[in-house]
Amino acid sequence: MSEEKRKLLNRFAETINDGEDIEDASVFTAEELGTPMDVVRCRISEAGADLVDMLGECYFLPVEGDDLSVFTIMVTVIDEMKEETRFLADAAARLNYFLPVGGFGIDDDDNGLVYKYSVHILNSLSDEDKMTTMLTAFNAAVGVIDKFEGYLMLVATGEMESGEMMDLIMNR
Repeated sequence: MSEEKRKLLNRFAETINDGEDIEDASVFTAEELGTPMDVVRCRISEAGADLVDMLGECYFLPVEGDDLSVFTIMVTVIDEMKEETRFLADAAARLNYFLPVGGFGIDDDDNGLVYKYSVHILNSLSDEDKMTTMLTAFNAAVGVIDKFEGYLMLVATGEMESGEMMDLIMNR
């Protein structure tokens, strides 16, 4: 990871730590994590209708080229589901159709619900503009989660089917 991106992630972590409902934002290096990129991890507290704590992870995807960076926000909404995930996967797919940014999905272990949003950032932008883009994307992601987590939780717990969830969201 470039030193410039590492500095941006450090500044990003410091900035979101000053925000409301964000705690313990820290940069973990690629070496510490055994991943190809550094990651900012934070706790998003009292998120969604159920006021639950969620794990947020923000990072630059390792992409080739000098013109563009891809900044990604991934939030673990539900870390362990005990029920079958196909009902929740269906609900997430139906909801994603209407979302303006990002999307909900089942994690690669098939036992958690995540929200993921990536934004392209031109490397020619000033550091201020890059930071503004990163913070705007992060706030948009948290806003989407706040709005829809409660509905998805109703499906995850079996209290509602995905069609009913969409009828409720769409006021049908």
